[in-house]
Formats: sequence, structure tokens, C-alpha cells
Amino acid sequence: MRVNPDNSLNLISSLSGLQQQENELLAQMASGRRLAKPSDDPAAAGSLVDVISQSAQVDTFTQNSSSLNSAMQLADSTLASVVTALQRAATLGINAANGTLSDSDRAAVVQELEGIRDQVLSLSNTSSQGTFLFAGTASVDKPFVLDPASPAGVTYLGNTETNLLEISNGYHIQTGVPGNDLFLNPSGSVFKTLTDLINAVQSNSGIGEGSTAVSQARALLSAQRVFYGNAMNQLNANTTVLQNESTQLSNRENSLAAADLAKVTTQLVSLQTGMNAVLSAASKTMGTSLFDYLNF
Repeated sequence: MRVNPDNSLNLISSLSGLQQQENELLAQMASGRRLAKPSDDPAAAGSLVDVISQSAQVDTFTQNSSSLNSAMQLADSTLASVVTALQRAATLGINAANGTLSDSDRAAVVQELEGIRDQVLSLSNTSSQGTFLFAGTASVDKPFVLDPASPAGVTYLGNTETNLLEISNGYHIQTGVPGNDLFLNPSGSVFKTLTDLINAVQSNSGIGEGSTAVSQARALLSAQRVFYGNAMNQLNANTTVLQNESTQLSNRENSLAAADLAKVTTQLVSLQTGMNAVLSAASKTMGTSLFDYLNF
């Protein structure tokens, strides 16, 4: 049997392997993750891909819910302002119907009612992030425009369609109510009743009926706000579910990929102790000249 007394190559190979292990442990400590590449733990890496995909989907659903909730809040607040404006219009009509107002007084009432109509028109054209809240799914310059030729005094350029937005896996929610249902509902058209009341005060005829019609339109619009209240409740409940799911997925990701820093520290100390022992033994056996070329 031939024995090679030169162990330098074996020592270099051993030290190189130990240094590679040290680099891997240091990388885990720096990143806090034990999976640098799939081969580190193929089974865990495969599961991690699924978890990351699910987390991305949850993030998308959360963003959808947040954006829609903001739009719903704005829509509901806008409708609340319209309801307040209609209440003021009805009150003006009641005051004008008592028969004691002069022509100049009625002219002032007409001017205020026209201001209310213009205010409601502006509110009906409210937008959020470049999208009109009450245009259905239509892309238009404005969903509502003044139109003296229309019985309502206003023309709707939106459509009657609505979008559905997925806010959880398989769970969709309607994004709004078409503007014509809110402001031009045949059961109580906001714009028509305002226009009719303006005409009634101008002609000093049928003011009481006009005021009652505005009140009915206000009540109908108030009832339709329930849609937005219910939708926001669903969004808030769904957001809570998504937050819990996100936390569970984050914990799952950590269990799969996070490094056990206490364990890594112990391994690193042990490894460095071993490396020092090898270097010490090598220097005694071979002298130090060999290690002048190594950089450990």
C-alpha cells in the first residue's frame, strides 16, 4: 500500500468546505432566511412558492377592498349631501306655498332652488381616482349634464350597468348603483322634482305638490343609501378575514423559510471552533508557509 504523506490538498479541501458552510450560515444570519435556493430544502421550497402566491392574491384582494371601500364612503357621503340639499329645497317649497311671499321673495326662492339643483348636479358628477361614481360602467366626460329640453332638466349620459369586483376568492361585490336609478328614478326623480318645484315657484302654482314630490325623492334616495351602508359592512368584515389570512400565511412563510438564528449562531460558533482547530493542527504538521496563500 502506498501512503501519500502530503495532506495539504486534503486540508485545503476541508478548509474550503468549512468556509463555504460558514458563508452559508453568515448569509442566513444576514437575511434571516434559511432557503437561499430550492435545493436547500426542495419540499419546503415548493410549499413556499404556494404560500407566496396565496399571499400575493390576498394582497390584491385587500387592495381591491380598500379602494372600493374608499369609493363607497365617498359615494355615501355624496348622497348624504344630496339628501341634505333636497331637505332644504323641500323646506323652501313649503315656505313658498304659504301664499304670503312677494314676487321678489319668490324670485329669491327660485334662485336658491336653482343653486340647489346646480349643487346636486355637481354632486352627481363626483369622481374617485378618475372614475365617476354614478356613471354605471360608462366612460363619459360627465354622467349628468343640464338639458333644458329634458323634462328633468338634466340628461344622463352614463349607463345602467354595474361592475362586480372580486374581494376574496370567489366572492364578488357590486361596486355601485347606476346614476339614473339614484337621480332619475321614475318613483322619485331628484332632478325632475327639483325642476318641477322651480317651475311651480316661478308660476306660483302647484308649489305644495312640488315640495311634497321633492320630499318623496329625498326619502327614496335615503333608502337607496342602504346599499352603500351594507356594502361597506361587507367590505369591513371581508378585510378582517383577509388580515387574519395574511397573518396565517406570513406565519406559514416564516416557518418554511425563516432561519432559526439561535441555532445558526450555535452552528457558526461550533464551525469556527472546528476551523481554528484544523488550522492549528495543520500549522503544526505542515508549517505555516502553506497557509500564507490562504485567506480564511
